[in-house]
Amino acid sequence: MRKPNPASQAAQRAQLIHAAKRCFSRSGFDGTSTDAVRLEAKTSSGKLFHYFPNKQALIHAVVADNASGTIEWLNALKGQQDAGLALRQLLSDVVAAAADPEIRRLILEISAATARDATIAKLSAEADRAMIEALSALIDRQDRPFAVPRDEMIALLSTWIDGVFSRAAADPFFDPEMMTASMHSLLAMLQNHPKGHNDV
Repeated sequence: MRKPNPASQAAQRAQLIHAAKRCFSRSGFDGTSTDAVRLEAKTSSGKLFHYFPNKQALIHAVVADNASGTIEWLNALKGQQDAGLALRQLLSDVVAAAADPEIRRLILEISAATARDATIAKLSAEADRAMIEALSALIDRQDRPFAVPRDEMIALLSTWIDGVFSRAAADPFFDPEMMTASMHSLLAMLQNHPKGHNDV
């Protein structure tokens, strides 16, 4: 009997997760069937259920994959030598994600599901914690301090990040990408303020 190929299995599992993401983005968790995912992935029910025994397992896998990708992205930004550039890149990446309808709808779907699913809530909390840690690390490494205390700056940036997704979801005429230059300009203003400090 042929031995399982771990690389092939990982690729097949990833393919199913990506197909599920597309479906969940279009129709939401409740509005998507496992058959819709199977058709999107162009695979059999047997193969789908081999990796994910039910839709809830598939949802959890999608949320875990999304959280893992977020944490990996934030860790890469934290590791950049130029903290100022990394912070601006973080905001630019967030805006780009909010501007992508598929990514935005999936993130908002995950956010809505945190209130009714403990596993999703736990995974989302891990991603949120990674975001706060990344913002904290990058703020602490800035060449020039900000004009507001450190914790307030973290709260301000977190509000910007959450707000751009919410506004994009609520207003079909809102273009998230127009916010990039404004966010960068406001960061510069807060750093060039003569009374800038970085209190805890």
